[in-house]
Amino acid sequence: MQLPPSPDHDPVAIAETALNLGVAYFDTAPAYSNGQSETNYGQVLARRRKEVFLATKTGDRTHEGTLRSIEQSLK
Repeated sequence: MQLPPSPDHDPVAIAETALNLGVAYFDTAPAYSNGQSETNYGQVLARRRKEVFLATKTGDRTHEGTLRSIEQSLK
């Protein structure tokens, strides 16, 4: 279930707060909320990428498929 941002649930604000509190490891995957997790992180990391160790996953098990998935995640 994907929730729209609200005063009680704003994923970008949550990520910003985590960074401000010293959290430096973010984990995501294209499958999390149908890609919304990566989109949310992307809004923050566009400004603060050097502060984060970013991990992602892929469901693909081939070299080419994994590269495609990673390239898509980076966009």
